[in-house]
Amino acid sequence: MLLSVQQINKRYMLPNGLFRQHKQQVLENVSFNLKQGQSLGIIGRSGAGKSTLARLISGLESPDKGEILLHGQSIETARQQQKISMVFQDYTSSINPMMNVFDAIREPLRLRGIKTSVQKTNVMEYLSKVGLPTTLLNTAVHQLSGGQMQRVSICRALISRPDLIISDEALSALDSVTQVQLLELLRTLKNEYQLSYLFITHNIQMVCYLCDSVLFLNNGKIVEQCAVNQLKYVSTDYAKKLLNAVIY
Repeated sequence: MLLSVQQINKRYMLPNGLFRQHKQQVLENVSFNLKQGQSLGIIGRSGAGKSTLARLISGLESPDKGEILLHGQSIETARQQQKISMVFQDYTSSINPMMNVFDAIREPLRLRGIKTSVQKTNVMEYLSKVGLPTTLLNTAVHQLSGGQMQRVSICRALISRPDLIISDEALSALDSVTQVQLLELLRTLKNEYQLSYLFITHNIQMVCYLCDSVLFLNNGKIVEQCAVNQLKYVSTDYAKKLLNAVIY
C-alpha cells in the first residue's frame, strides 16, 4: 500500500468574539488507502477540508488524531526522502519568488546532493515538458506570469520523481490548452513511473482524465468514494449535486 490514511481528525482554534476562541472541527474520522500507481481525486465545496487534508498528508501540518503512512513509514520520513511532493494553488507556498527559474526547479535535486551537471540536464528536460522556454532560466520567478509560475511549481514537483504528488488546484490558473498539455504529461509520467496523484480540484473532467477513483468531502467528512467509471452511480445527494452538471 502506498498511502494509508486512518481516522484523521483535525481542529483549529478560531476567534469567537474579542477575547474568546473556539475549536472548529475541520476533518473528522477521515480514512482511505491508495495503491502504488493509482490516483485519487478529492472533490468538495470550498471549506470542505480538502486543502487541510492535503497539508496533513504532505507533512506540512500534523493531525490531532489518526495516522498517515507512506509505504508504511511516517510522512515526516517520506518527506525527508522526497517521496512526496506538493503543488499549491499559490506558488509562493513552496518557492522563493526571488529565486530564478533554474534554481527554483533544481532545488529538490540540489538538496539531495545530485551533481550540478545532472541537475541542469534534468531541469532542461522537464522545462520542455511543461512548456517553458529555456530563455526563462535566469528570470526571477516573481517576474513570470501566473501560468508560468505554476508551470515552474509543477516542474519542481516532478523533477525528483516522487512516489506521490499532491496537487491542490495546481492547474486552475492555467489556460485550457496548457491544462490539457500538463494533464497529458501527468498521465504519461503516472504510467511510466507508476506515480500516484492526490488531485484536489473543482474540475470533474480533470479528475476523470487523470484519476482512478474519487473521494467526496463535505464538512470534513468523507460522504462517498467510488471509481471514476462508476461516477454516474453515486448515491448521496451531495455527490449528485456536484456531478449533476457534468454527468447528466
